[in-house]
Amino acid sequence: MLLLATVAGIPGRAGNDGIGTVKDLQDFIAACNAGGDISAWCNADTVVVITADLDLSKVKKMEQIALFSGRLDGQGHRITGWKTDHGLFHEIQYGGIVKGIIIDKTCSM
Repeated sequence: MLLLATVAGIPGRAGNDGIGTVKDLQDFIAACNAGGDISAWCNADTVVVITADLDLSKVKKMEQIALFSGRLDGQGHRITGWKTDHGLFHEIQYGGIVKGIIIDKTCSM
């Protein structure tokens, strides 16, 4: 993956857990945008995985991922309640793969 520069790490992360909460998603986005290590959200195949449905209805502002070149698998999980004026990704680089995320009809972009 392109985003391999190491940052100090995210406190409290056990590692390789995937994205299972809204906070996980926010931390993942912050690490991506800082050019940091995203391995805490990857499985053994270095694929970022979403492990649960995510309700963003209480999130006032969600940053977008500026540049993504890795692989992300939503595993059929839903993002619900998201109100935004942009998508989750600003740019997915050539070779990047994003699949299996369901953006629910409760979202508006």
